[in-house]
Amino acid sequence: MGASETLPNRKPYIQGGITMKLARQMTPDRRLGRNLPGSPLWRNPFTDMDREFERVLSWAFSDFLGGDDASPAAYWDHPEVNLYEDKENFFLRIALPGLKREDIHLEMGEGVLIVSGERKAFDSEGKEENTFRFKRSISVPVQVEAENVSASYEKGILTVTLPKREEIKPKKVAIEVK
Repeated sequence: MGASETLPNRKPYIQGGITMKLARQMTPDRRLGRNLPGSPLWRNPFTDMDREFERVLSWAFSDFLGGDDASPAAYWDHPEVNLYEDKENFFLRIALPGLKREDIHLEMGEGVLIVSGERKAFDSEGKEENTFRFKRSISVPVQVEAENVSASYEKGILTVTLPKREEIKPKKVAIEVK
């Protein structure tokens, strides 16, 4: 049955696009509760909007004011975090361009990794102009050996290695065929 062929006295399921109610129902994150405040994966949508607004304005006025192509503040309020895993570890990669190792601070609490830092910008005379600070709390899987977490910082990327506990590592068991 085609889209134009419908049952008598019934409206097509979707007519003229998706309604907001249907869109909300179809969004997998809504069903899983991932976009609710308090959820470990929840991100404040206004933070992204503020960052994007700052970036667009800085580009618009950079030539006029003789500044850089992008405002440093746009990168510092909420650094980008990527999580991935292999058989042995979880990995967090966080983009922190322009920082020195000594400016990065990591703390591991009960299921939460706190990454913070600051960078000071100086003018040509060595006077401090701005200080950019950030602090990000990241929920980590409970199956992590917190005492063995390690981190490295190279070329503006902080990589945090979170070893998995033995009981969750994939195991292979040979099965004898008789």
